[in-house]
Amino acid sequence: FGLVPLLCRRYLPNSNASLVTAVVAFNPFTIYAAVDLRAYGLIVLLSALLLLTYYDAFVSESPGAGPAAAYAICVAAALYTQYYLAFLIAAQGITLLLFRRRVFWRFLVAGAIGAAAFAPMVAVVPGQVQNFKEGFAAPSLAHTLAGLGGILFRYVLPLPFAHAKLVYAGLALLGAVALALLRPSLK
Repeated sequence: FGLVPLLCRRYLPNSNASLVTAVVAFNPFTIYAAVDLRAYGLIVLLSALLLLTYYDAFVSESPGAGPAAAYAICVAAALYTQYYLAFLIAAQGITLLLFRRRVFWRFLVAGAIGAAAFAPMVAVVPGQVQNFKEGFAAPSLAHTLAGLGGILFRYVLPLPFAHAKLVYAGLALLGAVALALLRPSLK
């Protein structure tokens, strides 16, 4: 959470950094990422570091070589941690290409250095991707919404007893009925 005020100072200079930090701290995803035994907490940290070093290296009015080197290190660490962070790095590059072309070459150099550090993994990645090619089907929209709704209910209204799903279903039914009854008056 120590990075949130630094990110606020750079990206949202007119905002209340304490308020934004509190919102991030009590965000259900942040709590989930912090207590889950997967790499989510590290991914959130690396994303924040990528945003911080990206701003200092390429967006600020006086970018230096030190922040660009730090960005290259963060790129390598991000790629080793989670391949999907490459999408964040690509989005940062596209943003520079569209809005700050004069520093895009510095981004390319820093990104190339980070990618070069990741080069030993290039031989391993295709095998890892191949392992996940079969056995997974895209979930339906209904399944996805039910899963997201379940996560939301567990965080908003945690019920620590055996038949909590019945209570959740009842609450959802009540909400649907209330919406159906209110709908004519909303028009």
